[in-house]
Amino acid sequence: MRKVTRDIIHASYEVAKKTHEKQMTLKQGLDLLQSKYGMNRNTATDYIYTYVHMVKGERFCRTTNIDGTEYYLTKIYEEGGPPKLLNALNALRLHLDYYEATRNTSVRARRAIYNRFFDITTEASASDLRERCTGVFSRNHRMYLEHAAQVANGNPQQIVTFRSSSVWRSAIGLLEQGIDVQIYFAVVDEGPIIRFKAWLRRVILHPDRRDIEVKRLLRLAPPKTKTEGLWKGKVLTLFAISDCYKLPRPFPMSRLKKVRDGQFIAEDYGYSYSLVTLDDEEISIIPKASDVVEPPARFEAVVTRVIRDIALVRRLKRLHEDRCQRCGLRLELRDGSAYSEGHHLKPLGRPHEGPDIPENLLVLCPNCHALFDLFGIQIEIRQLRAHPEHRLADEYIAYHNSEVRRRRQMKLGEKP
Repeated sequence: MRKVTRDIIHASYEVAKKTHEKQMTLKQGLDLLQSKYGMNRNTATDYIYTYVHMVKGERFCRTTNIDGTEYYLTKIYEEGGPPKLLNALNALRLHLDYYEATRNTSVRARRAIYNRFFDITTEASASDLRERCTGVFSRNHRMYLEHAAQVANGNPQQIVTFRSSSVWRSAIGLLEQGIDVQIYFAVVDEGPIIRFKAWLRRVILHPDRRDIEVKRLLRLAPPKTKTEGLWKGKVLTLFAISDCYKLPRPFPMSRLKKVRDGQFIAEDYGYSYSLVTLDDEEISIIPKASDVVEPPARFEAVVTRVIRDIALVRRLKRLHEDRCQRCGLRLELRDGSAYSEGHHLKPLGRPHEGPDIPENLLVLCPNCHALFDLFGIQIEIRQLRAHPEHRLADEYIAYHNSEVRRRRQMKLGEKP
């Protein structure tokens, strides 16, 4: 069998894209790869199959070589940006989980590729997604939502699984970015009112009952739905939630604004899924001033604060001339001064109890500081701007990266 070279990989990608876009038939594509590039027909089928499932964000069982996986992700990102790359990464993650479970083997090289491209999507569009989307609108039955709320009352982190006949593709993008996604639930047959809220933790598109993760999630469905299976193939999305609770002050779903077109959801909106934003002027569930009869109560409290070495942070900022150690940005103000922020890789407060020393400190711009505070991105010391008088300790970088991985696993409903 001829080795799959980079030239063949490049050609297979173009053929796969054309067959997917109906510019040529599968047979024509296979004939071309076989006759012109000498590619084995079964191998060519695998590469085309992989591309199609990457674009759709679906699990694939066949595989390509390492160079093929990396090249496909690179091209999908170049041509479709972060949203398309997120689809491909979701497909790759499902493939890796399947491969490890069925072959009882490790796929470290492909896991490393997945992590690297995942970081690219985080850097490229996390802030944009946060600005445009604050949650998901959905509907479900009261008995199931009350069950989820009861579970959350006992253990807020315990997930409960629901089914949907809609494709929650865009929600996967948010979760893959490490963004916390809320779900606003209207209750079926109880009018256009948002009555429950929860956090979205896991999404699987086009679930396959043979998949190990699908089996696990189905076992976490409300008791009365456990025998429903996948609705004879009509379930297009499995999604898991946690921290569900009944709103003390329900509000009309017509005050949720759809991300897709910027329009508020109509009271007769017939769908059960949409990405939404919350307009501060339109959707405040805080009582209006006219509704408040008495001023809020006050109480005295003793607050314990961590004492930080402000002089140390100032010295490091001067060393780096207020230039971000991650992205290189120097934020200049109108008066000619510059602005930067100090960040502890291992935070000072509980439960982290990190030290206030130069080896644990980074100088960052506000955007990068937000990503680090949220443990939204992994780092390597070689990626950071260095200064001979300021050296970071490997142990604190390792601590930060371990927290990033732990929180991603928690969002996926996995044990850290």
